[in-house]
Formats: sequence, C-alpha cells, structure tokens
Amino acid sequence: MNGVTPEQAVGHLIEILAGVSGSVLFATGVSNEGFVGDSECFVSRDKEVHDVPTEIVLDFIKHSNASGVLLTSRVNGDVAQPSSDLSRFTRSFLEDARRAGVDLVDHYLVTDGGLISMREATNLWN
Repeated sequence: MNGVTPEQAVGHLIEILAGVSGSVLFATGVSNEGFVGDSECFVSRDKEVHDVPTEIVLDFIKHSNASGVLLTSRVNGDVAQPSSDLSRFTRSFLEDARRAGVDLVDHYLVTDGGLISMREATNLWN
C-alpha cells in the first residue's frame, strides 16, 4: 500500500470523475492500516453503476490483498440524496462484502453539486 489515505484518494478521484458524463465506478483497496492500494475502474456507456456485479468488484479486492474497499462513483446531475437504486446497490454490496470478509469503508457519490458519503447519508452501516 502506498501511504495514501482514503480521504486523499477520494480527492483525486473527484478530480477524475468531475469531467465524466458516463457511468463510472472506482473500487479502491484499503489495507488494515487504513491506506489505499490499487484501484479498478468499471465503466459502461449503457449500464448504470448499480448494474456492476458485486462479485467482480470483490474478486478484484481479494486479489489485491486488501481488507477493505472504498467505492467512488459518478452520479449525473446535482443530487442531494442518493437514489433508491444506488441505495439498494450499496446495501447489497455491503452485505456481500461482509459475507466475503471485506470491509466496505464507504461509497462516495460524486455529483455535479459535490460529494455524498453513503455512510453519512444513509443508515446502511448500522
């Protein structure tokens, strides 16, 4: 792991995602010490972020030897609250990650109006 914290990684990913209009999901491995490692980008022209199969993302995390995952995705528009589809995706991913022994650190949504932390905006982690 390269010494970058999840918060620093999200800052860099916001810069990347700000100019994107398609559906993009970044999965970033997080170590037990709280540092980030490799990131994998899932992009589609005709599918939404919530259509990405969780098993593909979790397979990447397991192969990167990370204990946790940080999700960052682009949401088009100025969104104040996450959509029900994104909430269901995050809930499903959180449940699948827990079964796989992987900690979902957070799912950040980059919007035209800023950033939404699913951990802070929802009660999914309770």
